[in-house]
Amino acid sequence: MPRQNAAGLEHSINIPDKGGRTPLSWAAEKGSLTTVKLLLDCAGVDKDKKDNGGRTALSWAVQNELKRSGTRNPRQENVRIVEFLIETEGIDNNSEDKNGRTPFSWATTNADFSIVDYLVSSGHVAIDRPDINGRTPLSWSAECKRFDVVECLLSSKDVNANSKDSSQKTPLSWATCEGNQRVMSIIIEKDTDTLYTMVSERPEQPEQVKLLLDAGYDACQPDPRGRTPLHFAVSAENIESAKLLISHGPGSINRKDDAGRTPLSLAVTKSPVLAKMLVEKGAETDDIQPSAWFHGDKDSMDSIICVSKQGATQRLQYMTRDNFMEELAKPLPSDHPRMRLFTLQNSKIPDDGAEFLIQFLNAVETRWTRLLRRAEKHIRERIRLDKEAPSLKHYQQSNKTTPSEDFINELQSDVSNLYQLRDIMEDHVNKARRFVEEYCFPYNEGKGKQLAWDTIAQLELRVNTRINRFEQILRDTLQFEFTRVSMAEARRSTALATSMRRLTWMTFIFLPVMLASSLFGMNVDVLKDNPDWRWFIPIAGMTITLTICGWLVFEYIPV
Repeated sequence: MPRQNAAGLEHSINIPDKGGRTPLSWAAEKGSLTTVKLLLDCAGVDKDKKDNGGRTALSWAVQNELKRSGTRNPRQENVRIVEFLIETEGIDNNSEDKNGRTPFSWATTNADFSIVDYLVSSGHVAIDRPDINGRTPLSWSAECKRFDVVECLLSSKDVNANSKDSSQKTPLSWATCEGNQRVMSIIIEKDTDTLYTMVSERPEQPEQVKLLLDAGYDACQPDPRGRTPLHFAVSAENIESAKLLISHGPGSINRKDDAGRTPLSLAVTKSPVLAKMLVEKGAETDDIQPSAWFHGDKDSMDSIICVSKQGATQRLQYMTRDNFMEELAKPLPSDHPRMRLFTLQNSKIPDDGAEFLIQFLNAVETRWTRLLRRAEKHIRERIRLDKEAPSLKHYQQSNKTTPSEDFINELQSDVSNLYQLRDIMEDHVNKARRFVEEYCFPYNEGKGKQLAWDTIAQLELRVNTRINRFEQILRDTLQFEFTRVSMAEARRSTALATSMRRLTWMTFIFLPVMLASSLFGMNVDVLKDNPDWRWFIPIAGMTITLTICGWLVFEYIPV
């Protein structure tokens, strides 16, 4: 370019067009390195001037290689332009446009890989800065199916493969589309969140989930709390996503999280459809409480849950009582395999008779426990152990010394009832042991025998221990009552003896006096005063003295 023209450029070098773009901006995108250098050498040039969209010359330079025009600069020329602009002072290498996108963000979508590689290795640009929508360069390159760029970015420890934008989408979410399996597969190696988010979305996106799983995403991968994607899909009631997860990762169907919850334990609280699907796919029902099956269907609280198993096939049916009775009444064909129907309230299907016996014994123990709790409550109410016991002073009152005969009889009746319970328990244990002997060896090859014996022994021990404790309480209460009765009778005897002693002393005093009075009464002559009444006093005193001496002789001298 002639020097005189270059001098004239100094006056119009920063004049923008209608789009706000300057000559430097256009030269960086479509020109050559020589033109860019010439413009930057002009005095007063605004090296970082933004156009109407907020983009600078560097932002346009990274798109040089992929412009739509027929004439293109050699690839090396494009890299030189970008290198020159990056190393020029006064240019913000991370300048953001009105959408928050930096030159590097644009490079990851449009630029030749050599430019991206240079920018990453230079260390002069932020390679993981999000725009105003939260999208990072990795997110843009993943959407544009740029495998080489994605691979380059993931090799840097500064890039977060799990970053989410404002719509909660990760780079892998943007990469999930047809024909982008290579990009998906490489991000999957670093991603730890996308599948959990995707299977939790409502409405569900089974097509997207399938693309991820087909690309190699681990359907059984747990999160930091031990939850698999299937846990999330069940919690969100996404049935189709759950089916895909089970088909690609059947190992997750019985996986427990850190709280001990399986997908089935979540499903029974959410959806009967999900619970039925999981059971039919092989979910273990052992840990599900019988009452929990109805939580997900509040309209079926009176229904019956039927869990069945034939070989390796499991089924779950929600039935009304009428339907259940109809099923029982249906005749089976002659060639139908043998069917065993158990009505125990247990979610685990027994594999054989020994296991069924163990379940039955557990059910029996549950009923025994309920019975013994009622018995304990009855005993406590009877003897008022949960209240303050009466003190002895309470019974020392004259009107409180006689105990209730009915109360003692009731306690004795309770003791008799406990003996009957012990006899019933012994009968249960004997019959259970007889069943083990008659079944395990002939029909079950001895399998489960020891476990059945142990279960029977534990049942007997726990029940008898509680019965023994109740008997001891009743015995102690009866002993207390007998002691109280004895004390009351002793107090009554003491009071009677005291009264008799008082009466005896009164007799000792008054009988001699009455004797003396009688003697004088028979011989007295009132008119002549003969004998003199004064003789009465010594005669009465002598009689009393003789009486006391006689009592002392008989009291202290053995006869």
